[in-house]
Amino acid sequence: MSKPKDVTQKTFQPHLLAALGELVDYTAGTSVPFTETYAPVCERMGITEDQYGQCETHEKPWTHRLIGLAFRTLRDKGLGDYEKKGHWALTQMGVQKARENAGLPASIVTSKPVVAAPVHTAARVTALAETGSSADVLRLPTVHPYHNDPYLRALAIERTPCFGAFSSRSETCKTCPLSEECTGAGEAAKAKIAADMEAEDARLIAAKTAKEKAKADKNESIDDLISSFDEVDDGSTKKTKKKSTKSSGKKPSKATAQREGICCRCQGAIKKGAECYWIKGEGIMHADCLDD
Repeated sequence: MSKPKDVTQKTFQPHLLAALGELVDYTAGTSVPFTETYAPVCERMGITEDQYGQCETHEKPWTHRLIGLAFRTLRDKGLGDYEKKGHWALTQMGVQKARENAGLPASIVTSKPVVAAPVHTAARVTALAETGSSADVLRLPTVHPYHNDPYLRALAIERTPCFGAFSSRSETCKTCPLSEECTGAGEAAKAKIAADMEAEDARLIAAKTAKEKAKADKNESIDDLISSFDEVDDGSTKKTKKKSTKSSGKKPSKATAQREGICCRCQGAIKKGAECYWIKGEGIMHADCLDD
């Protein structure tokens, strides 16, 4: 059987309110797992949980889907609340409304008594462990100052714009229940900045090394050009010894004379800035002397 068009979440609202009222004993702030509401709501309506078949988009029975939507509406009206993940509760106004619908006097609506429990943070337990002052306390479960549920703490962190900016001089930070996580986030941010700075330093060093190597290679090429002129000192004047004109078989490179020089083939002058050719191991030469 498919879900009738006239059956909506609004159909389930009064039955869910009544069932929740009984499940929490008409006490505001007392929660129950939402799955425990399915059977009593359907029983009140005289239907089964599979009465309307399966909701294909959410892969659950239509009754479960409509009950969930009904509670969302109760919450929007201020009658219900998510006490913790997976648990539904009634507010004070919701309890009063449930009692009115059940024909019970509204004057005896009660709230869940709040009992102050000792808070044992991780830092407190660690300190006690180091001093050995209270072994009994160390056996107690650690209670987070905000909430033990990490999902709820994550939601609170997402909605805290100053998270990660802890300051020991701030009075707000001193009393913030998320200060321990905030401090850790700040340290993580500092560590990332330090890692980024180290990576940038490494990049600059690598660039400097590459630049120095390129400069050294260029100087080596110039030195090769200079060494191609084999000068012999006879004690009074310097004469240039002509090197072999026999080609080494190496491919010549077209170049521009960086300074005044001598052609290694014809011993003629090559002016600075003139176009010439260079063969490693031989030296520079005129273009006309290349085929000599």
